[in-house]
Amino acid sequence: MLMMVVPWYVTAFLKLISPFIDPVTKTKMRYNEPLTDHIPASQLMKNAGGEAEFEYKHDIYWSALSRLATE
Repeated sequence: MLMMVVPWYVTAFLKLISPFIDPVTKTKMRYNEPLTDHIPASQLMKNAGGEAEFEYKHDIYWSALSRLATE
């Protein structure tokens, strides 16, 4: 589980319940870490700290999604 920009009260809650979480599950939990530690910056959008620029164009993407859904 990867959570980014977690408020202090969620961090406190996770620390409070961590003794009751299975150790294997606990090793899989990551929060407040930079996403670039887990995802290459070239594949991550700029607003999330990456390098990829993406502009959503509804006409283009919706028609492609609609075509894929009908197939």
